[in-house]
Amino acid sequence: GANGLNGLPVLRFDGVAHAYTLASITTTGGDFTIIAVMKRNGTVAVSLGQDGDFLPGHGRNATDALIGNGRGPSSGGYAQAPTTTTGWEILSAAWSGTAAVRGQSNASTLTFGSTTVYGNATNWNRIGRRGATYGNNDLADLIYWPSVLTADEIVQAHANLNATWGGVY
Repeated sequence: GANGLNGLPVLRFDGVAHAYTLASITTTGGDFTIIAVMKRNGTVAVSLGQDGDFLPGHGRNATDALIGNGRGPSSGGYAQAPTTTTGWEILSAAWSGTAAVRGQSNASTLTFGSTTVYGNATNWNRIGRRGATYGNNDLADLIYWPSVLTADEIVQAHANLNATWGGVY
């Protein structure tokens, strides 16, 4: 419909007080990769989080992809990668321990600068909310791997999702 991607339905989180709460907490462990097909509709898009503050894979503001836990520079904060993507986006982040090691927005590799520590890898139990922040976004696909995908594997996953969804970019 009008809210869909190429005529297919998507989940919409309106940024007011709606999120999908999982039946159980998902433990990410040390190494993982998350790829989402998403669109920011308001000031912020949040794909994953918990009641506290964890943002393990994805966030968006108007100018950046945000990867991190949102606790601020003293105990984590965000890895920020500039991206001016508007509309639908395939956004990925690969984590090793507490560091975001690589990412991609559509066909563009994201540069996070130093990958020392961007926050603790705590559990997550919500889609569409991180702490008190609700996402203004649509979410069409969300894939989790319990390993760090290589750059080539991320490119292949993006290409597959781009074809599956009828051409995001």
